[in-house]
Amino acid sequence: VILESAPVTTSPVQNVKTLEGPNGRRVGYLQFNDHIRTAEQQLAQAIETLRQEGATELVVDLRYNGGGYVYLASQLAYMIAGEKNSRGKVFERANFNDKIEASGRGFPPLPFLASGSGNALPTGVPLPSLDLRRVYVLTGSGTCSASESLINGLQGIDIEVVKIGATTCGKPYGFFPEENCGTTYFSIQL
Repeated sequence: VILESAPVTTSPVQNVKTLEGPNGRRVGYLQFNDHIRTAEQQLAQAIETLRQEGATELVVDLRYNGGGYVYLASQLAYMIAGEKNSRGKVFERANFNDKIEASGRGFPPLPFLASGSGNALPTGVPLPSLDLRRVYVLTGSGTCSASESLINGLQGIDIEVVKIGATTCGKPYGFFPEENCGTTYFSIQL
């Protein structure tokens, strides 16, 4: 077998739809498989679509989401909770040992991010939001890392997160990107 390299494009946000729920409620659904940079624009488009379709409930399917960039989890949490529920609140706070803090490698608490990061969306572009007080999250054994951050960040501001499915795998590791001679390394640091 001869294997050749080729660019591969994945779609981390899939199956965005609005369904008619009980009592005339509109239930939004989105499958979110990977916290990668291209997800930023796809998530914003998905939430805007659900908002325009009048979604008052939301199901986020994270069963196959092993994590990735935490800033995307913060942005999605903002898009679920909205400005009123997240204003001035911390999405995630990392506590480091004294060696990391002394090295200056620690970082400040991450707020709920309400605008584009400059990656897939321009910096400062406002993100849409649903302004929900409850979200249903489908979980599986592959729900990890930044997906856990999404769940915990929302629970931390008293958004009701109804988890349905298997036990998640937690936040098993994390890292800071390190540049060296034009190559970026992602060695596990926490």
